[in-house]
Amino acid sequence: MNYISKLIILFSLLPCLVQGQEYNYLEMNVPEFELPDLFTDLKGNEIKTVKDWESIRRPEIMKLLGDQVYGHVRDYDEISFYLEDKEKNPLPEKATFKQIAITVRQDSRQYTFHLDLFIPNTDTGPYPVFLMITHRNKGRIENEYDLGSWPVETVIDAGYAMAAFHVSEVTPDNRSLYQEGILKQLYPDELEKSNGMRALSSWAWGAMRVMDYFEQDEDIDANRSAVVGHSRAGKAALWTGANDPRWAITISNQSGAGGAALSKRKFGETVKKLNSSFPHWFTDNFNAYSDKEENLPLDQHFLIGAIAPRAVYVGSAKLDQWSDPKGEFLGLKLGTEVHSKIYKQDIALSEDFISVTTPEIHKHAGYHLRMGKHSFTTYDWERFIEFADKQFK
Repeated sequence: MNYISKLIILFSLLPCLVQGQEYNYLEMNVPEFELPDLFTDLKGNEIKTVKDWESIRRPEIMKLLGDQVYGHVRDYDEISFYLEDKEKNPLPEKATFKQIAITVRQDSRQYTFHLDLFIPNTDTGPYPVFLMITHRNKGRIENEYDLGSWPVETVIDAGYAMAAFHVSEVTPDNRSLYQEGILKQLYPDELEKSNGMRALSSWAWGAMRVMDYFEQDEDIDANRSAVVGHSRAGKAALWTGANDPRWAITISNQSGAGGAALSKRKFGETVKKLNSSFPHWFTDNFNAYSDKEENLPLDQHFLIGAIAPRAVYVGSAKLDQWSDPKGEFLGLKLGTEVHSKIYKQDIALSEDFISVTTPEIHKHAGYHLRMGKHSFTTYDWERFIEFADKQFK
């Protein structure tokens, strides 16, 4: 075994060593499993038409996902927008900067969070837009615009507006403090429900409120919009796309378990690990499937299928075994059967994971498996832009 091979194995095992616990990173140890059928409804009827998918099967799937995994995203009474800042623009030669206060009212309560938005300084608007849901250091939005995870200049140069909100302003990403955001202030009754909104649904709610803003901003073409998330925010991006048909493209980057990766594979991060380390992300009902993934009445291909017929993209990394790249590809491959079988779209993904050697940038669906570990890079964003160009240009 050469030095490079040893390094690859060592990096792939790092999550096990860090966690102080063994997890499965070998395909030979993936259990035999049976996936529930996307195209058979709860009464045992086969779903073949758009009408039956949209009126019967998709509502069943959304209810299952909401009840058992994420919690159902709530509506609101009123919303308003206020332009707070246009001054702290690090790219004045290329973009106009806006910081928007988004205030939502529910019953007698209200809550405000902020959106950062860059709009190209050209005369070709209104502009297609990327929204990034971010959970990383908040300073990366406020002060640092050139990192790989937030490459504003790259996106602006490609002719897109670039926006982001930080999840902490909606629901804190903290198992002890997550109630302090919209759940306590707007929807306290959700905290009492076993299928109530938790962090991931709250972050999806935030992205949907940003879309409410996009629809009334004359600089933005809301019909050409993409919601993007990495890791836990990638899980939230997929749930956003499933809930809100206004997003033309949904993109998850290394979203792993609870995102694009199939849970029943029990590869890398598991349902038990999700529930024990991040109990604030999912519904209380999801706990029933810790170490019992075989009992799940769904899997993550249901989530991707619910996004159809709109475009969906999944990014993976070879050394990010914790997120199960093969499971992510399979979730996408199986989920986009809704695009092909129900909506008759041409889905040109590879037949199997081992055949993925280059980025697969197609109309309706895309996937890449890059070198490297669990991270968000400019390379990822360049592939997302290429995919968006395929849909919009």
